[in-house]
Amino acid sequence: MISTILSPIRSFLTNEENKVAKILKSAEGQDKVLKFIGEAAFPAAIEIASTAGASESTLKGLGIGREMVVTTRSVTGLFNVFRASIPMAYNAAKKTGELTRDLVTREAQPTSLERARSQTVHSPQNFSYTDRNGDQQQIQNARSVTHTTPLKHNRVADGPSERLLQMGIHSMKFIGAGTYITAFGAVAPCRFLNSLNTFGKNDSETPIVELNSVGKTLAGSMPQIMFVNHLSGIVENSLRLGYEEIAYKRALRNGGDQRQVFQDYYKKVKEATIGLIEKLLEILKDVLSLLSPIPMPMWFRIPLSTLTLGLGLYRVWIKTT
Repeated sequence: MISTILSPIRSFLTNEENKVAKILKSAEGQDKVLKFIGEAAFPAAIEIASTAGASESTLKGLGIGREMVVTTRSVTGLFNVFRASIPMAYNAAKKTGELTRDLVTREAQPTSLERARSQTVHSPQNFSYTDRNGDQQQIQNARSVTHTTPLKHNRVADGPSERLLQMGIHSMKFIGAGTYITAFGAVAPCRFLNSLNTFGKNDSETPIVELNSVGKTLAGSMPQIMFVNHLSGIVENSLRLGYEEIAYKRALRNGGDQRQVFQDYYKKVKEATIGLIEKLLEILKDVLSLLSPIPMPMWFRIPLSTLTLGLGLYRVWIKTT
């Protein structure tokens, strides 16, 4: 029991490739962690400190800390655009085009078995023996043995209905990546420059950087862009749930390894379900922020943000292997 509890802690302290490190190395993980700290942890701390009657300097320090986290997220988001979102958008567009071509030309996509056979490789077989000094030695046999690496059941779309679902999933993924690129590749820098113009004026009241009308429009368009981003996430996860169900039943009919198939199915469905709930809550926040004439009360906004961002962090956690 104790070893079970201590094992993750030991891994965190001793293993450079532990799960927390992998999450923080990933673009999505960094974004979720910074978003949680900036939009949930710091506002909650500020509200608690204010309720407890903290000094003005304490509240100001917490506010500055929150602004630093928000700015850090904008900066890392710009890097994530180039190292994650642009490749994701390209691959999603490419996959959507391939699936569209297959549907139009009615070209049959290779089955899982055919794809597995095409991935068959030949590798030398190793043997070990103990030498006269008692040391283990390995030799490589001149002959080769054949290894077949079967693809998972949900990696190949069979039939028009599955291809349509996959096409929808990749289309939504493209929209999600595209809106992230727009938000953090264009809008966030404009908002940063706009903040310099608002708070960093010199003695002559001249803005440090003069934004044109396009820049000013972009600086104020983040809520609308993220609304589209969250909406695409809802559609993507809904389609993914439908596709995983169909692919799971197909794998069972084809006589796959039921235990492995179920494990893959359960993980994907769990991830998609949490992602769907997360995006629905994000949409709720967006709608209330965009349409409500009065700002959301703190007692409602902070728990909602904490729940939403907590689900996002948990989804990244179960997604990371």
